[in-house]
Amino acid sequence: MAAGDYVVTAPVVVARDGTPYGESYYYRGAVLPAGVPAEEKERLAAAELVKVEGGDDPAPKTRRRAAAGDAD
Repeated sequence: MAAGDYVVTAPVVVARDGTPYGESYYYRGAVLPAGVPAEEKERLAAAELVKVEGGDDPAPKTRRRAAAGDAD
């Protein structure tokens, strides 16, 4: 996996993509392909269904939770 890849963390997600059917199923551990639009990847990340590999998690809820746990 490369930095910036979106990896599925939920058991399964349905993502809109460029396939003839308009959407595909991706299972835990799968990397979302380039055919999935950036706004769809961001939607899934905000819902905490995918994470960005090797980068910051774009989901604000995840960042707040991590910051709240730091009591240094």
